[in-house]
Amino acid sequence: MAAPVGALPTLHELSVSLDLLPITSPSQLLPLLNIYLAPSAPAHPPPAIPSSRALLRRVTAAGPTRPLSEHSANVLSDICHSMGEVATMTSSEQGMKALEDFLGEADAENIESFWAEEWICD
Repeated sequence: MAAPVGALPTLHELSVSLDLLPITSPSQLLPLLNIYLAPSAPAHPPPAIPSSRALLRRVTAAGPTRPLSEHSANVLSDICHSMGEVATMTSSEQGMKALEDFLGEADAENIESFWAEEWICD
């Protein structure tokens, strides 16, 4: 059964440019238009976003070659709830003392060196 004349959108209402459509009968037009206008999947999947814990392992001056251990990153994520908090801790004596107590002197100094040239903006 054919749809009422006013029920189907006109090409002008669709506001898309169409290429030549390979149809052999009028009954193929609507199904082909639906396929043509359906949202398509992206050609490439979006890149995976690294977890914050993976990034946290790299906030050390030795980062690319010697990231923080998984344990140190876990401890750091327990005492700091954001990258801003990590940076803030490295800018005070009290914060550095806490990092040394929790992570050891070597990791604390590498983290401090990483953030030495960064600016903290609120």
